[in-house]
Amino acid sequence: LFDELEDVAGGRQMPFGIPGFEPQARPSKLWFNRLLEENRVPTIWTTNELGGVDPALLRRFSFIVAFRPLGPGPRRAAWQRHAGKELAGTELDALAQAHDVSPGEIGGAVTAARLAGGGTVDRVALERILAGVADAQPGRKRAVVRRAGADYRPEAVHASTDLVALANRLAGWKPTGGVGLSLCLYGRSGTGKSEFVHHVARRMGRPVVVRRPSDLESKWLGETEKNIAAAFAEASAEEAVLLFDEVDSLVRDRRHAERSWELSQVNEFLQQLEACRGFVACTTNLFRELDQAVLRRFTFKVEFLAPLAEQVLALFDAHLASKLADPGEAADRARLAFALRRAGVLVPGDFAVVSRKAAVMGGKWTLAALVGELAAEVRARGEEGRAVGF
Repeated sequence: LFDELEDVAGGRQMPFGIPGFEPQARPSKLWFNRLLEENRVPTIWTTNELGGVDPALLRRFSFIVAFRPLGPGPRRAAWQRHAGKELAGTELDALAQAHDVSPGEIGGAVTAARLAGGGTVDRVALERILAGVADAQPGRKRAVVRRAGADYRPEAVHASTDLVALANRLAGWKPTGGVGLSLCLYGRSGTGKSEFVHHVARRMGRPVVVRRPSDLESKWLGETEKNIAAAFAEASAEEAVLLFDEVDSLVRDRRHAERSWELSQVNEFLQQLEACRGFVACTTNLFRELDQAVLRRFTFKVEFLAPLAEQVLALFDAHLASKLADPGEAADRARLAFALRRAGVLVPGDFAVVSRKAAVMGGKWTLAALVGELAAEVRARGEEGRAVGF
């Protein structure tokens, strides 16, 4: 076993990966070629980076095996192996979904958490340790905390398509090796686009690979295209649902492009989407700015709209009714509907935010106070509602 192949077989590299600089002495290329061709001892070489290894050397290896980053499924298995007896199943699921870490990092985090906890593993300690790992490595980002999706109610979401029927059909979808499945979900912020994808994936029993613009865009020419391709490859390997949030940052209409990379990243996305045989979903608030060629390739295009009156009532019941000091205030449905209507154009995200705020503040609330908080959310979006009154 020879570890760190790049130390002895690396190509000419400038600092920051630019070709043309020899950082240290290398063995003769001819000698190395002969070594690989004539050696009779079974040998395994390992490396973290193939970019600097001469292609003439690479083609002389009998096998080249890439150890790709783990997806949510294998990550959960690693968490189970290291801390399965000390964490609940839901905690293992959350850690596997949220943190893009290697088995070695998982093992190290569990060991550190045991040291910090006097022999026990605490999820809060794990989260802090993993955040430190992400902060210490260039290019790594802290995990984005996922919202709970188990209580998602598609019947309370207004869309151009019947979401209940669509979710029921998608839940039983299986890849056939032919054309894949793709969704473009668009509409105003807070209407539940991303949550619908997580809801469908949960019903399908599939993990979700989420990519946001900050995960994909790079200052290095061509790197964004590589990141897009890697996202499709990871989702395919994991048989996961691939979700691109705010996809308008990646695939804006090429007719308005001013730089070559704006064209190349749209082209890469198109090629990957065309070749994909899995399940891809994209969300955007700027539907009209998407490239027309990309739009044509989506199987479903669903607009998410402001909820209807009866859906607004259902959202209030689901998120805020339990916060009322006098439950009888919600029993007068006509009065409640009138108050909610006067708050302005409400979306599911408004109810989720006010519910979290009420939980932090504690205590019981009056209907007027809760509706006032909803109206404040509407105003914060720049959409003035009517004065709240009863």
